[in-house]
Amino acid sequence: MKKQTSPERFFLSLSIFIFILSSCSQGGADKTEATSSTSDSNTIIAPQVASGDADAPLAFGGKIHSLWTERSFFRDSTYKGKLVFSFVFTGGTPTLHGWDNINSGGHDFPDKPDIILSQGTYSPISFSDETYFGNMVLKPLDIKKIKDYLRTNADKYVVFLPYFDTDGKHIIYKIGYTSDDPNTANLADPKIAPLAGVELNPSPPKNYN
Repeated sequence: MKKQTSPERFFLSLSIFIFILSSCSQGGADKTEATSSTSDSNTIIAPQVASGDADAPLAFGGKIHSLWTERSFFRDSTYKGKLVFSFVFTGGTPTLHGWDNINSGGHDFPDKPDIILSQGTYSPISFSDETYFGNMVLKPLDIKKIKDYLRTNADKYVVFLPYFDTDGKHIIYKIGYTSDDPNTANLADPKIAPLAGVELNPSPPKNYN
């Protein structure tokens, strides 16, 4: 005779089955979550670089300041050689630092310049990526002319007024004088007459001799 299953035994078996099924399902979910977490922690995200930025040309150009120094630099100087100037870009526009070539002994120049020209007001001219920025030279005879002028005149500042050579690419600085504040004065004003024949000449391709 076939035995009949009691209701108590049936419900007990059903409960055990549901418990086992639930445990398996939870274990699978935990395993999936753990795998996902491990995968996320090992993911390397490459830095995003905007397409084309590395190849984009940088804009180069702007206004050129007139430059100046206190009269005392030339009045009190004992320099006997050329002053050789190199361009430095300060605030995106050029200024000049200068060295006495006698101090160099005809060899390497010292790290610290003998003179740093300050930027005054903007001049009417601008530079571009076609402008030459080579060394500039002030010859001993020109230094003597500046010193001689200052002995008999009371101007407070020596100013360097930029303009382009005939090729439109080389910058030359005419040297003039003023007692007006070079940080606010219009240094291109015609009343600031440069000393005749005294200027910073570019080299190369101009001659140092």
